[in-house]
Amino acid sequence: MSPAAILARDKVALVAQLRSKGLGIAFTADLTDGLSRTDEAPQLRALGRSLAEPAVQQLARDYVLAVDQLLQPELLGLAAETNLVRAAAPPWLYAAVVATSNAMAADLAANSSQAQLFFSVQVETAWGWGTGGTFVGIATDLQDFPFAQALGLSSYPYFLHASPDAMPDDYFRRLADRTCSTSSRSDSPPATSPPSQRGRSGSSSRRGRCSAEAAARAATASSAPRPRWPWPASPRPRSCGASS
Repeated sequence: MSPAAILARDKVALVAQLRSKGLGIAFTADLTDGLSRTDEAPQLRALGRSLAEPAVQQLARDYVLAVDQLLQPELLGLAAETNLVRAAAPPWLYAAVVATSNAMAADLAANSSQAQLFFSVQVETAWGWGTGGTFVGIATDLQDFPFAQALGLSSYPYFLHASPDAMPDDYFRRLADRTCSTSSRSDSPPATSPPSQRGRSGSSSRRGRCSAEAAARAATASSAPRPRWPWPASPRPRSCGASS
């Protein structure tokens, strides 16, 4: 089936229902296994195929382009938990994610997409989960995915902290602050950006504004009283990199 046929069967009616209720749409293309970031997507494993294959990358690009054209999401994610993929997966798989997502961004730019592009990072990994607990940040991710106009976060704070009160006040804001300082420092994408990203008028300034707004929201959230949500007694068993 073509990407358009798959979306018509599985997504178009759902998106129409959501929009009828006044809701916006965010869509993320997850290029690896969301329950095990060390691995390829389960559908590819079942077929004995790999994201490293140019033909598979092209299929992913075609699907995301169809998503943009048919579903018209306000937010479109081109990769998920990139820092955890880089930490856990083989280097060639991370390289395939970088290549595919940047090619997707080029396709979307060529087709005048109006979606705000993003990728997501895993917050605990940025704070050193699995590497001694020292904050390592997301600078590499910001360099490898220069198309981003927003940043998605996935987080399981109880992996690192026994209670909400143990979390640093800037737990999320620190990533947003770093995003602002990195993405807004120039009006032109770096020379290493994909050709389609160069010369996109205002793209870096939009990223800067978006990141600054995200930082402001994070700062507001950090200054509010912390909710007393239920806190697991111990992390639930799961494969590395699960996201819900």
